Amino acid sequence: MSREEPKTLSEWRAYVDALDGDQLIEQARSANTASFVRQLQEEGSSASEVHAVLILFAHRLKAAGLRPPDGFYDYFELMKQQLPDGI
Repeated sequence: MSREEPKTLSEWRAYVDALDGDQLIEQARSANTASFVRQLQEEGSSASEVHAVLILFAHRLKAAGLRPPDGFYDYFELMKQQLPDGI
């Protein structure tokens, strides 16, 4: 996944919010893999933080009116979940 190394949830929010169209689809597809989850965990992210990043992608896809790509997680289910407070 090509990314500018966001670390905090607020950095992830800014990163995901800046994506649109094909770039959003491509990054959402890359984020929806076991290897991405593993990478974030190896970098020190907790399970709840990783989950929040995926929810960010799901909400951005919904806001952009784009069909979520298939993958490790079900973005349609993640769209139903609220974003954690503070991000």
